[in-house]
Parts: sequence; structure tokens; C-alpha cells
Amino acid sequence: MKKPKRVRRKARFRVGQVVKTRCGTPVKEPYWIVLMITRRQHKPDFGGWFYGCDREQPSWCPYMESELRPLTAKEIGPKRK
Repeated sequence: MKKPKRVRRKARFRVGQVVKTRCGTPVKEPYWIVLMITRRQHKPDFGGWFYGCDREQPSWCPYMESELRPLTAKEIGPKRK
């Protein structure tokens, strides 16, 4: 049997892409919970809150407040060898 050709893996995310967004209303202004991608072919590096954003505005607007933190182990998922 012939060995199948190895397919080069594509980058899963674009740099700066917001992976997971969810709008909520516990605070007066709407906010998004985001997982940010900072490097290509990497898992999300930072998670956090962006305050005061509308759906029309991109969530990486520089004038919005943000609290980014490193992702927790639970958010990253199990380690694979």
C-alpha cells in the first residue's frame, strides 16, 4: 500500500481573531467574553472581557477597556503528547 501524502496543516486562526464571543447583560453596557489569538497555529493565549462594545464595533477597538488574562488550564484543554 502506498503511504498517503502528508498534508501541510493550515493555520487554524488568524492573528488577533476573536474565537469565542458571547454577549451578556449583567452590567449596564454590553460586553463580550473573548478568547484572543496572538500567534499563528497556536491555541488561544489570552481570555478576558471587553467592555462597552456594540455588535457593530470590532472587539479589538483600541479605545475600549479590556482585561486580558492568560487562559486557564481548563480553557486550554487536556495536554496531548
